[in-house]
Amino acid sequence: MCQTSFGQNRDTTDRTLTVDTTSVRGVPVLLNLDTLFLVYGNLGPFTSAERARAVERRLKELRLAKDFDPANLAAKVSGANYDVLYNQITVLSVTSADALARGLTVEQTAEEHVQILKLSLSNDFREQGIWAIVKTTGSILLVILVVWVLIWLINKFFKKLFVIAEKKSDYFEKKFKLDQYKLITVDRQKSMITGTVRLGKILVIFLVLYLALPVMFSVVPFAGDLTEKLIGYVTYPLKTGALAIVAYIPSLVTIIVVVYVMKVLVNVMRSLSREVASGKIELKGFYPDWSMPTFNLIRFVVYMFTFVLIFPLLPGSGSDVFAGVSVFLGLLISLGSQSAISNIISGLVITYMRAFNIGDRVRIGDTVGDVVERSMLVTKVRTVKNEDVTIPNSNIMTSHTINYTSAQHDTGLILHTTVTIGYDVPWREVRALLIDSALKTPKIKAEPAPFVLQTSLDDYYVSYQLNAYTMHSAASAAIYSDLHSNIQDIFAKANVEIMSPHYRVNRQTMETTIPSGEVEE
Repeated sequence: MCQTSFGQNRDTTDRTLTVDTTSVRGVPVLLNLDTLFLVYGNLGPFTSAERARAVERRLKELRLAKDFDPANLAAKVSGANYDVLYNQITVLSVTSADALARGLTVEQTAEEHVQILKLSLSNDFREQGIWAIVKTTGSILLVILVVWVLIWLINKFFKKLFVIAEKKSDYFEKKFKLDQYKLITVDRQKSMITGTVRLGKILVIFLVLYLALPVMFSVVPFAGDLTEKLIGYVTYPLKTGALAIVAYIPSLVTIIVVVYVMKVLVNVMRSLSREVASGKIELKGFYPDWSMPTFNLIRFVVYMFTFVLIFPLLPGSGSDVFAGVSVFLGLLISLGSQSAISNIISGLVITYMRAFNIGDRVRIGDTVGDVVERSMLVTKVRTVKNEDVTIPNSNIMTSHTINYTSAQHDTGLILHTTVTIGYDVPWREVRALLIDSALKTPKIKAEPAPFVLQTSLDDYYVSYQLNAYTMHSAASAAIYSDLHSNIQDIFAKANVEIMSPHYRVNRQTMETTIPSGEVEE
């Protein structure tokens, strides 16, 4: 009853539907690269090409089934179409368009497709006997032979490449130099080339072996899906990476432009700072020694502003992982750099206070010496004993600093020393002797003239303080030594006793402690 009804519908369809086979192109259904039949027209939302590929996938699944029997293929009516079934599983649907393109009825076309599939699949299974095994084994051996030849050629190529690289081993040595230092020596270059060539050879051989596996699996019927997966493991990352690079190009161009503008700005500021430091450019109220610290401060601000601009454009900057790492680093820096930040701020304050400069003789706390280095974090002072003392800038801010050099460019530094003389010696004579001692001391200025102050009238003696000017603060230790030597010689020659240090013994006679003998002039 169903068949009669379907036959009536089919006849009606044949009379009302016509297909111009010259204008409609069929899509072939392939099995082992052989065309079984053509598929015409759409079926619901599926195009003819999609229908053909779906039929090929189903046939492939049937071939892999262990209990597959081509005799179980049959045609069954399904509405206005016929379906080719295998144990109630739909293999393909035959439409009126397929039938009219072949000049047959839908039922005849479906039966023809069934016979074609039975014959093709039966032949396919027969080929999977001994001959198929021989054919597969031969194909695998051929692939292995080709791979062996390729690896041999690769080894030979890289061996020649290594010989060529060794001949030009001094090429980069001549190119990359920093003053007289060779950034890339011959030995270092050979090591780099050897490692690069070996790594390249390993990568190429691995790629050949990896691509050989899909070729081997493609000749094995049950390994077709594995072939696609192995190829996909290589093509998918490459495709994804290429698309990501192309999509990132606008952001990369923006980063390059921002960085370039930043570098130009920094170079301009560096040039201006050097001109101010050298005195070629004078700014009212701005000292030349402020120029480079100010440049470093502004450069840091420019770098931070540039980083803020390009940070959203960095790959992965919006991810939760990137944000978590950023927060962790920020917390780590904030907790571990409190003392460093304190020293940096103190260094800036000291710079603009102009408490001392490089080369100045200073006293910082209990340390006396010459400033040899000043950075944002510490100040290094070299003592008169050639000891380098590193002082954190925050310590300098919390203690007093004496600069012995700052005044020497004007009237000079005043060196002073105190002697105690008894009341029996006229103060005018003592004053004259002290001034004479100062004038005979090297590196003591005659103008302004040395002067003497009476600082105290003690029980047994008078304290006289000698003050003398010098322009050589760095040599103050040697000047003091010469000055004290002259005082002793001149006072001894004048038969004047120096009462310091105190004498703690009782005198038995009226003899003094003035040294006997001649005194050198």
